[in-house]
Amino acid sequence: MCQVGQVCQGKATMTDKEKPNFILGKVKAFAMKTRKEADIKRAITQYLRARGCLVIPYRNVGIFKRVTGQYISSPHLGISDLLGLTREGRFFAIEVKRPGNRPTLFQEQFLETVRSFNCIAIVAYSIDDCIEAGL
Repeated sequence: MCQVGQVCQGKATMTDKEKPNFILGKVKAFAMKTRKEADIKRAITQYLRARGCLVIPYRNVGIFKRVTGQYISSPHLGISDLLGLTREGRFFAIEVKRPGNRPTLFQEQFLETVRSFNCIAIVAYSIDDCIEAGL
């Protein structure tokens, strides 16, 4: 099996330092084409994982009871879309939004709470926002 940075069967493999930049180029191009929030979230997740971060996507949705026709909202309003840890052990919370959309009051409050613990808390419209935040 080929190791990172070696030439195998006439093909050069990427070094660990080259890998995040390669993935960044691919996922940025995909996310820029579609601009759906789910695609931006997926691109950011792939980028952060390539950088060695632990990324936990959080689905903050309620449930619909068919029997009663009633929607029950989630008891955890405002929790960010992506939670995780950097390689250095720093906690982060990322609220992913499409360009032009803004976080809700509950989402802003959650991000402010995370910041109060000296952690990274951002609203990201693209991977560039994560890079600017030091992720």
